[in-house]
Amino acid sequence: ENAICQQVQQGVAQCRCVAGYMGDGFVCNPPTSFVEYSLIHPSSGKDELQLADLHVTPLGNSRVAVVYRDMSRSNHGYLMVGDAQPLKMSWSAPMLISSQSQVFNPKLVELQGGGGLAIGYRDQNRDGFGILHGVGLSPSEKVEDGKPLKHCVISPPKTFARHQAQSMVLLPLTGSHVVVLFAEHMTGGLASHLLGGAMYGSAVVANVRTDGSLPEMAGKHRFATGPVARLSAAMLSPASFVVAYRRGENDASAPRAEASCTFVQVRDNELVFATQPLSLEPDRTQIWARSVAPISVNTFAYTYHSGDEQVTKQAVLRVDPETHQVSLVREPQVIGRGFTPYVGSLSSAGAGDSKQASSLLFTYFTGDSSGNARAQYCRFGSEGESVGCKDMPWSSRELLSVSGARMGDGRAVLVYTDVRGSPYYQLLGLAEPA
Repeated sequence: ENAICQQVQQGVAQCRCVAGYMGDGFVCNPPTSFVEYSLIHPSSGKDELQLADLHVTPLGNSRVAVVYRDMSRSNHGYLMVGDAQPLKMSWSAPMLISSQSQVFNPKLVELQGGGGLAIGYRDQNRDGFGILHGVGLSPSEKVEDGKPLKHCVISPPKTFARHQAQSMVLLPLTGSHVVVLFAEHMTGGLASHLLGGAMYGSAVVANVRTDGSLPEMAGKHRFATGPVARLSAAMLSPASFVVAYRRGENDASAPRAEASCTFVQVRDNELVFATQPLSLEPDRTQIWARSVAPISVNTFAYTYHSGDEQVTKQAVLRVDPETHQVSLVREPQVIGRGFTPYVGSLSSAGAGDSKQASSLLFTYFTGDSSGNARAQYCRFGSEGESVGCKDMPWSSRELLSVSGARMGDGRAVLVYTDVRGSPYYQLLGLAEPA
């Protein structure tokens, strides 16, 4: 398992662990040391690449798609597709998303119906438009290193919001629908009478096409009132997800909601939000980067950085299947010390996978005064209990932009940039041998 074998002579086979695992070819485990590769090699004679805002999403069983902002090319956005073969990974040439605008904090997600993606971003760092594209891909097209995709259609841009300054999140719904979670800021109408305008945590549902036509807006919802930032979300089942966010308060005496989360059900592409969000550490401020990931049925890990304490914490929460309210299973515990500009988590648990008795969670962050990247592998039982963790370094670089995605074959891809904007990637296995 997690290996590829070939017959070298009659009755004799030679086995090697697939890329992302370590072992002797007969027993292949998730890695304890990591191999780094350049994501893009600069063309001869060209200036050094300066990339930012990388984001990766899985495409089927063993492919991923990556979007990024290229600071060395007028902040334009680009799309790449990677094919994780047994012993190596191939990457297509970057494709320009839109020649009409800049691209800040791009996000993308594969459509549940297959054959395409949704890409969202804002076109200015501050006070930008929220933009959505549909992307049509051919699942059978071979990905060749450095060569452009022949069958890739990107729709014209569709504006879904104004006055954007925060990163958004995209999740897939049934068919070709997606939900875009974002920080809404309104300044017109009645909002013009409010100091700074009206602010909400909002979600739009869109029907995203793969034939080059414009996405269509199908509904809008609001899940929080007030300034919202630092969004993260994860599917818990094909028909539910959880949203984590930071909500600011204008009233200094009010309870804090900087580590909030809420549960959302999906019914025929309509969203039903839990009536009462949960707030971790309501007395604490300066809760920054965060990530949520499923670890068992109705149970997820919420990892976040506490800025005033300079520590990274992880809590385990569960959604009650009857009341749909979120409650604590395990209080927040410190898993890293020192400032980190990013927090991410990758789980071997699939959304709604009731057959998996345990799961492996890979959490990544900057973990010490050196500024180098660290990670924690934790195994969780079916009730969300931790049954063993291991801490390790996973990159010797100081990183700024990091994103990870788990593919259907049990491996994950991490893409990231260092402080100079140079892009790299790693493959790592998340499935232990049976």
